[in-house]
Amino acid sequence: MTDQEKFQAVFGRLHASADTMTEVKKAMNPETNRKPRRLTKKAVTLALAAVLLLALGAGAYAAGLFGMNVRPATEEELQPGSYYIRDEEGNWDYEAGPQLPADGLTFTWEGDTPVYKVEFRPGWLPAFPNHVWRDGVEVRWNAEDWQTYLWRDRGQFGSYGDLGVQYQISLYYAEPGKRLTLWGEYQTVETDTWDDLSVTKVEMLYMEERGPENYVILFSESQGYMVVIGGSYDLETLEHIARELEIRQTDELAEPGQSGWGIINIGRG
Repeated sequence: MTDQEKFQAVFGRLHASADTMTEVKKAMNPETNRKPRRLTKKAVTLALAAVLLLALGAGAYAAGLFGMNVRPATEEELQPGSYYIRDEEGNWDYEAGPQLPADGLTFTWEGDTPVYKVEFRPGWLPAFPNHVWRDGVEVRWNAEDWQTYLWRDRGQFGSYGDLGVQYQISLYYAEPGKRLTLWGEYQTVETDTWDDLSVTKVEMLYMEERGPENYVILFSESQGYMVVIGGSYDLETLEHIARELEIRQTDELAEPGQSGWGIINIGRG
């Protein structure tokens, strides 16, 4: 295969716009009235790099239809709602609620493209869930079914003390103007990228009595959804769930959320 044939095989599918090629030609020949000089190999390489950067850069920009912003929560975002606990006899105490968290993370979104519903199907779980919900209705667990929400607890959910939830998988959508907050002392352990997904791993302590809770948060910039895998399992176990999760986009538009704000913490949303 000749050098020309190799070049065509590699770059034949890339097409820069006419404007892009015009700009590259101008850069190669700044004095249009003079006979152009023969380009050195270095100049040819730089010119091709410019074409590829412009062509691929435009495609990368078009692929990111949605943006997610993550920032420390403000004082106002940490105080909405009322909070209560159980007393020593197990009765709800509506007066002596726990101290509100003084720290947290808030998530907001950008984008004006329609968002379509997605569904997920776990490829691996450390324990089968006790509860599976679809469209607000509890249904029998089936490993082959596509889900929109599921969780596994140890029978202590909602009680004073241990968080109780081993894992929970929840879906959210990128809605401009909406914000979701994780409450509690937090540590962002790692940020990463898995193919189309941006990944945020967080360790946190909502309150001393509940114990630690961990989160692996997946966000798709191209499809505008966020999947939160959280629970009392360690991050390694939650990441295993996340990596084996199969996610598909449907042709049904996602419905707007019921409010402009929400809480991601398990048992507090």
